[in-house]
Amino acid sequence: MKKTIVLTAVLSSVLTFSQVGIDTQNPQAKFHVDGAKDNAPTGVPTASQQANDVVITSAGNVGIGTVTPANKLTVKGGKFQYTDGTENNNFVLTANPSGIASWKPIGLTLNPGTLGAGVDIPSTVTANNYYDTGSYVDLPPGKYMVTCIMLLSKRNVATGGSDITAPNETWWLRTTFQDIPSVYTGPSVDIMGTNTLISGLLSSNSYYSLINGSVIISNTSGTTKRYYYFAGGISASTVNATGSLKSFGGNVFGEDNIYYQAVN
Repeated sequence: MKKTIVLTAVLSSVLTFSQVGIDTQNPQAKFHVDGAKDNAPTGVPTASQQANDVVITSAGNVGIGTVTPANKLTVKGGKFQYTDGTENNNFVLTANPSGIASWKPIGLTLNPGTLGAGVDIPSTVTANNYYDTGSYVDLPPGKYMVTCIMLLSKRNVATGGSDITAPNETWWLRTTFQDIPSVYTGPSVDIMGTNTLISGLLSSNSYYSLINGSVIISNTSGTTKRYYYFAGGISASTVNATGSLKSFGGNVFGEDNIYYQAVN
C-alpha cells in the first residue's frame, strides 16, 4: 500500500511538471487554461470548447481559441484588438523596419525617382534605338508600379523654345526602363509581363503633349537596384516629323515626374 502511494505521488509530480492545466483535468499543452471550465476530462476538446481556451505549447506557440497553435500567436475566431494610443478611425496597423507596430492613416506611399537632364531625341532615330534620359529609379527588393509623366515638346532650334508641329506631322515616342546606363540593350527583364513600354503621342498642330503610364517591376536581386529611363524607338510610327523633341524625360519641364509605389 505504501509503495502504491509513493508511486502515485511520483507520477502525479511528473504529470504536474510536464503539463499544467487551469480549470481542466485534461491539459492539451504545456500550459492550458479552460476559460469556461467546459472541457471533457478525456480526449481533445471540441471546437466550441476550445473557443474559450488559451494554451502555450512546448514550442512556445500561444493559441487563443485553439489548442494547436501553428505560429507564435494563433487567434481562432473573434476579433483582435491592439491599443497603444495611436489608434484612430480608418487607420491600419503597420510596422517600422524594426517590427514595432503602430496605427497609421490609410493612404498610398508614393516614392520619387531621380530626374536627370533629359535628352533631345531626333526624328531620325531608328526604331530600335533609345536614348538615356539621365533619369532613373532606385527600387528596394519587392514589386513596384513605376509611373512616368513626361512632357512631349518639339524644340525650336532658333529660340530654344517649343515649336508647333506641322499639320501633317506626328510623333510616337516609346520609353522603358533598363538595367544599365548609357547604351541601350533592351527593357529590363525585371519588368513583369510583355507590356514593357510607356508610350505617347505628340500630334499635329500641337506644342505639347504628355506621356503618362506605368510598368510593374519586380526586383528579386535581394538589394536595392537602379533602373535607367530610356526613350526612343520612334521612326516606325512617326509621320513627316522633322527636328527633335526637346529635353525629354528630365528635370527641364515642371510636368515631368517619375514615382513608384509598392504593390502585392
